[in-house]
Amino acid sequence: PDEFINLWLELQPKRFKYRNSDDDLWHVGFIAQEVIDLFKKYGLDYKEYGFVTTFTVEEDETLYFALTYEYFDVLTLLVSQRQQKLINDMSERLNKLEKYMGGNTNE
Repeated sequence: PDEFINLWLELQPKRFKYRNSDDDLWHVGFIAQEVIDLFKKYGLDYKEYGFVTTFTVEEDETLYFALTYEYFDVLTLLVSQRQQKLINDMSERLNKLEKYMGGNTNE
C-alpha cells in the first residue's frame, strides 16, 4: 500500500470551524475534500474505503463529508512500522560496517 503511505505523507492538518454549527470552537484535523483529492491523486477511489463518509441533513439536503479518523491511525501505524524496519536495517548495516572498519565507534 505505497499509495497510502504517499497519501499520508501529504496530509496537511488544518485549523477550522464547522459551518452551520452552534459552537464557536476551533477544530484541528484534515479537510475531507483535500483527503478526497489525495485519494484521486494516487489513483484511489475514496468511496471504496472508510476514510471519508458522506451524509445529508434533512433541512437543506446538502451533501456533507466527514472523516473517520480511526482509519488514519492505521496509516500512522503502517508508516511507523515501515520507518522502524528502515531504522533496524540501517542499524544492522552500520554495525556490519563498524565491524569491518575494526571496531565499534559507539564506545
